[in-house]
Amino acid sequence: MCCYALLYTGWQQSHWQHFQGGEQYQILGRVASLPEKRPRSVVFDFFVKQICQQEHCYSTRDRLQLSWYGKAPRLVPGQEWQLSIQIPQKTLHWTGLLARGYIAKAYVKNKNNHLKSSGNKFNLNKIRGKIKRMIERALDNKKSAGLIVALTLGEQGGISRAQWAILRATGVSHLVAISGLHVGLVVSFIYFLLNFCRRYWWKLLVYYPSPKISAWGAMIAGVLYGTLAGFSIPTQRAIIMVVCAMLGKITLRRFTPIQGLFMAFSILFILNPWQLRTPGFMLSFYAVALIIYVVAGRIGQESGCLQWLRVQWAMTLGLAPLTLMLFHQLPLLGFLANLVAIPWVGFVIVPMCLIGAIASSGLPQLAALCWQGAEWNMDMLWHILQWLGDRNQIVYYPQLTFQDWGFCSVGALWCLAPKGFPGRKFGWIWFLPLIT
Repeated sequence: MCCYALLYTGWQQSHWQHFQGGEQYQILGRVASLPEKRPRSVVFDFFVKQICQQEHCYSTRDRLQLSWYGKAPRLVPGQEWQLSIQIPQKTLHWTGLLARGYIAKAYVKNKNNHLKSSGNKFNLNKIRGKIKRMIERALDNKKSAGLIVALTLGEQGGISRAQWAILRATGVSHLVAISGLHVGLVVSFIYFLLNFCRRYWWKLLVYYPSPKISAWGAMIAGVLYGTLAGFSIPTQRAIIMVVCAMLGKITLRRFTPIQGLFMAFSILFILNPWQLRTPGFMLSFYAVALIIYVVAGRIGQESGCLQWLRVQWAMTLGLAPLTLMLFHQLPLLGFLANLVAIPWVGFVIVPMCLIGAIASSGLPQLAALCWQGAEWNMDMLWHILQWLGDRNQIVYYPQLTFQDWGFCSVGALWCLAPKGFPGRKFGWIWFLPLIT
């Protein structure tokens, strides 16, 4: 793994040779993401096709994160621009940018910038931008509009700092990121819907079995939803696992959840090994591994409610060490907030957001009604989260070392072990580094 990471970094260096920190460039390319409006600037991804400096031009395929300060024009995904940019010296080889797929950060200078073309009409990000504008118009820029956009498109730029503070204080910030929870709900709904409808296509079942039809439909729905959501790291992980599970049903082979998780890890590592150091990668894979650990292979049957409570408790206890190491804080009422927020968001708000996105292409009035219903539910949930956030106690732990995280993780796994595991009651001893 280390050798491959070094080879990948060396390959990326062939792209860095076109850029020098502190220099100005003329670049030609297209807007590759939904623009994010900030107080002083507009931030967006830019896919570079050509770089020019002092009459020397190079063809390339790099991705930059650009900031346009001042009065920026209306940027639409897919537009082709010729821009004058400057790259700050300190951000050129920042590994955090490399982990997110960027070569560098840069800012646009307010001169010699020209719009070349409006781009392809069916550009995916352009469609996402259109849905975002429809949501904002339907909700008339209400307080929860940014949250509804995040749950529909995975675009979090419209969430205010005050809203982020409440989400972090209650431990539910993961809900506004399109993750395995949302993808799993969509895939499960389509799979069982197609299974339910099989009575109406019995003639087709003579040629192709019903479980395979349902698997194909669920897999396609998961990929389409991930495309709409922008393919964040948790979304990619969830889709790869879904594809593995559905292909197992289609080919009549058994894929265990741990095999799907390992396949997702391998593919994402090959695509970009620097992703391993991002919080999204760590939390996504660690959370799924915890769910597999506390659910798969256990003896005895539990009711759905008890299993749900056990999974939530596992998430709270198991992710606590990693959360403290990454963010240096832990909300004590996060368990209670997640018990309320996860089913409300997953089974009520997200389905309404997705129905609105589907209806936006031909039934804009139905789409607006769905988004307004989702916004009303979000407001009701938000009152509860605010109440919990005002009464929550947050544990701050500024210096949790990797060694301390290792001890606490062992303790969490020990406490969550099956009944009968030797010394299970004494797993809390491994948490002693937190109080020393």
